[in-house]
Amino acid sequence: RAQAHRARGVADTKRPDHPGLADAGVNVEAKLTQFAGNKICRAMFLEPEFRMRMDIAAPSRQFAVHGGNVFDDVHVAAFPFADPPPWSHGLSASARRGIKRFTITIGKPDPDSGWALRATSLLNEISETNMQSRTVDRFDEVFDVVVVGYGFGGAVAALSAHDCGAEVLLAEKMPNPGGISICSGGGLRLPHDRDATLQYLQATNDGTTPDNVLEAFVDEMVLIDDYVQELITVNGARIKRTDRPGSYAFPGFDKMYFLQIDDIPDFDPKLEYAYANALSGGPFMFKVLQDNVRARGIETRLGVAAQRLITDQDGVLAGIWLDDGSGPRAVGARKGVILACGGFEHAPQMQRQYWQINPVYSAAFVGNTGDGIRMATDLGADLWHMWHFHGTYGFRHPDLPFAIRTKRLPDWVPQERETEAPMSWILVGDNGRRFMNEYDPYMQDTGHRGLDRVDPTRMGQPFVPCYMILDDQGRALYPL
Repeated sequence: RAQAHRARGVADTKRPDHPGLADAGVNVEAKLTQFAGNKICRAMFLEPEFRMRMDIAAPSRQFAVHGGNVFDDVHVAAFPFADPPPWSHGLSASARRGIKRFTITIGKPDPDSGWALRATSLLNEISETNMQSRTVDRFDEVFDVVVVGYGFGGAVAALSAHDCGAEVLLAEKMPNPGGISICSGGGLRLPHDRDATLQYLQATNDGTTPDNVLEAFVDEMVLIDDYVQELITVNGARIKRTDRPGSYAFPGFDKMYFLQIDDIPDFDPKLEYAYANALSGGPFMFKVLQDNVRARGIETRLGVAAQRLITDQDGVLAGIWLDDGSGPRAVGARKGVILACGGFEHAPQMQRQYWQINPVYSAAFVGNTGDGIRMATDLGADLWHMWHFHGTYGFRHPDLPFAIRTKRLPDWVPQERETEAPMSWILVGDNGRRFMNEYDPYMQDTGHRGLDRVDPTRMGQPFVPCYMILDDQGRALYPL
């Protein structure tokens, strides 16, 4: 705030003898303290009045600045410090090397408009990504395999790599393990019939996934039941199997079942995983996986964020930057890095790039912010299926960055299995008219689709938000 105050009333910060926005520029320096070598920083200015995006690449110092319509010219200057500045003393030696100082100057300002104060406030909104170099001269430590993300997928990946003889590091950025997996129902949908299940997946994917990928997927599905039976020997867990057809009436939908962990002796999920409010069986499945990770002595680190993948000089994957809060460390991976760090359920800016409907809130977990997607695309990975997500409609929490889902009504399959619960409400737009079927066959996964519209005549989304209407008789049927 003091820097913002000093920046007010600056007439022309392009003059080197004028302190002005150079003071505001200190905020940029503080945000970019780990900018070294051939690194990339993206700064997104979010206020509509400015709407600038700055992409800075060093050491080539090529700057692309996209300005809004408020100022005629925007200038970015960079120059290296001869010695690391005082504010960098808390950083690691590798982070201090090659630190750059950045000054943003905005031409032709009105000194009385408070523009510098707003500019300074925008500097505090800078979002940092991938501040570490792509290549390194040496690694701080080396493993055979590094697994990023400690949910179901990360745990199984770590166990599989370990059981093949690899030295494994399992890293999770959140303070507690489990990811979004521990909040799930914990059920594994498995095939009674391999070929019928393949046919079902071919129908649901509708040509967007190659058959050889689907076949590899199904070939592993048929092995999972035996695999889970091996895993439960670690703690005496008991398995429950339930016939559970697919959710959509495509060929093969009736040839699948659910496998769940029904019980674990002396295990209370509310005590052991007090931080996770689970749907049902998620904590039980995770307990089996976590006990196996512990039994094998796999190196596990919590509160460790993955920042960027590292390659050798030929572009071959060689490791990853990890940061436990004390500074980034280059961790080598002799055999590979496995990204099991979830999707982008809690990454609103990424959602805006791939989904029309907004806002979309997570109902369970704030840790899925698209980290793995960004790291993979940083190395040139292609993406698919980014438009698709499973979600429903619900209530936005008044204080927390979550949504609260509506009542979990039983699924139904058209022409196969009818609804099992009466519907107690309707949804209407701001014009008071009903606009969708509120009880789709798989409501908890497809309920959002009826709201996903843009009305060109109104230049916006007519059904976000919408309104739930019910009478007192409906309210008494079950909790909303």
